[in-house]
Amino acid sequence: EALDRGESGLHLWHLARDPESMNAVAVRLASPGAAVSFYAAAILAFREDSRAEPRLLQALKSREVGLDECDTENKGAFGQCVAIPFWLQSIVLLRLCGTEACLPALSGVLDLRLPFNVITMIALTVERLVQRGVSPIAAVPLIEKLQGVESTKDSVLSPTRSLWRSLAGHEHTTAASWGVDTCQDHIWQLHLVLGRIEQRLGRLPSGRNQIYASDRRAFVRRAFAGLLKSAAIQ
Repeated sequence: EALDRGESGLHLWHLARDPESMNAVAVRLASPGAAVSFYAAAILAFREDSRAEPRLLQALKSREVGLDECDTENKGAFGQCVAIPFWLQSIVLLRLCGTEACLPALSGVLDLRLPFNVITMIALTVERLVQRGVSPIAAVPLIEKLQGVESTKDSVLSPTRSLWRSLAGHEHTTAASWGVDTCQDHIWQLHLVLGRIEQRLGRLPSGRNQIYASDRRAFVRRAFAGLLKSAAIQ
């Protein structure tokens, strides 16, 4: 009943944990209610059910927001909005059920001027798709487009940053003041994911990976040291 009302909440998780509900959930993909059909697709995606992919691609291609405004009840540690629109949720959910059919749509998102977090989301989705058996050859153009992303001001992020507000073009405001001036360049996260993808494709680690292995930040050095060690073993 909650699904048929287009409500989000814990009931979506319970339905996703019940394999016997999947056919009944799939019927809701044809619902005229956008929230109902999207949440039905999300549930199916959790089960790695390919029936979810067309609805998720629809949301991605149309840049479907879903929510009228950011959820005022759920906030991050700094009071920031932590919700994301339907089309961005689709990028994540496609990791579970996507096929080669979603690669052009993901590539289309990269052609837009979007926050850095969106780029890393796409990279992680491509990595998972390749792991799940999507043809590496089909994914190569998208991988090369990701490799062409350079560090930008947007990759230097504070912990109070709200992706929802960035996408909406709003100023970042927060009720908390402590720690908000802490920031760092996160571009290394994209390069780490790309390094793992290259490894899966049987390619040698790039020189960029060697540079990060000597980064001044210990956690970055450890991440890339593990990547290079794994590549050496292979």
